Amino acid sequence: MRLRLDASPRLWKVREMKTNNRFRNYMRIEVCVILLVLLCFKLMPDNKRMASVITSMLFILSSAGILFWEVRFPQFIKRATFWGNVIFLLISALPIFLIRLAFWEMPFEEIQILGVTGAQMHQASSYVFFLMLICLFVDSYKENQRMNKAAH
Repeated sequence: MRLRLDASPRLWKVREMKTNNRFRNYMRIEVCVILLVLLCFKLMPDNKRMASVITSMLFILSSAGILFWEVRFPQFIKRATFWGNVIFLLISALPIFLIRLAFWEMPFEEIQILGVTGAQMHQASSYVFFLMLICLFVDSYKENQRMNKAAH
């Protein structure tokens, strides 16, 4: 809990500002994942396959962790965060991880499934990840609105 000073024409008043926005925490988790992914590839430039497996696990674990936490809240099924994470996990993170393992000996860019290359899958996955982040922002904004309304 932080204190915030509000300016008014005649006096300064102090009021509580709640900062318990779990969606903001989820965004922090995903920012950490992105930084760890970049670090992993930086530290393992000669072993991109192993770095990709580690980073795939980071994406899977972060999404699954957010889902595990989010289902504890009432009406979680109505939240964009829930659906964004489900879609990212099932459409992007898990399939790419499994494809990497199934075609371990091949460079990911050379893999082709139903005419879709590994590079195209990775690009699509980036868009789905971005969509998931937008879902987090939407729910964070709604939560801030709800908290502000409750404070007044």
